Amino acid sequence: MHSFLLRHGITYDGIKYWGRKHFHWLSTLKFDHPAHQIVFQDYINAIHDSEQRHAQLVGQIEKLLPEWSMKPLVDALCVMKGINMIAATTILATTGDLRRFPTPTKLSSYFGLVPTEHSSGSNIRRFGITKTGNTEARRVLIQSAWCYRFPARVTKQKEKVRAAVEKNIRDIAWRAQVRLCGRYRRLVACGKRAPIACVAVARELTTFIWEMGQVVMINH
Repeated sequence: MHSFLLRHGITYDGIKYWGRKHFHWLSTLKFDHPAHQIVFQDYINAIHDSEQRHAQLVGQIEKLLPEWSMKPLVDALCVMKGINMIAATTILATTGDLRRFPTPTKLSSYFGLVPTEHSSGSNIRRFGITKTGNTEARRVLIQSAWCYRFPARVTKQKEKVRAAVEKNIRDIAWRAQVRLCGRYRRLVACGKRAPIACVAVARELTTFIWEMGQVVMINH
């Protein structure tokens, strides 16, 4: 869609894409050539179809979630900054019971978020992350880590979720938020690029996810 509009010299001056104002702006666009108008409308229809399919899938997950043995842990992870119901279910559907991982490092390694290491004698060289394991779960974790660019705070939406869980879960989520927000700022201040800093934060985020998995009892 964006590439199509740019080819015709059309740019959006608003801030937020795919919101009500953006769709209203799109509805005002007209093209001289009929073929261009048809292609443009096909893009719009595809977007609406995707949104409808997304809403249906989310609805199915919400419907099935109460019957899942991992629901208590899903609720606990949703207290953490950057993690919602979809992110939590994606992560746990990949890992299963987090207690099967003896250490947080094992969980990070499972997601492919640990550095690649080449050892020869006394020489140890480390490179980028291994990128092993489930790609979608790793993408969700890194996407969640981007939220820690902002200062630690509890939003109104998260406050409602926090009220439904026990104090030890709230404490872990807040401790994670304070540490990871500070971690991101320190890495950027040291000259690390934002994407690299977010991967480092995602790796440490798995530590707190692992901790949640040790204290929350799941239903078998």
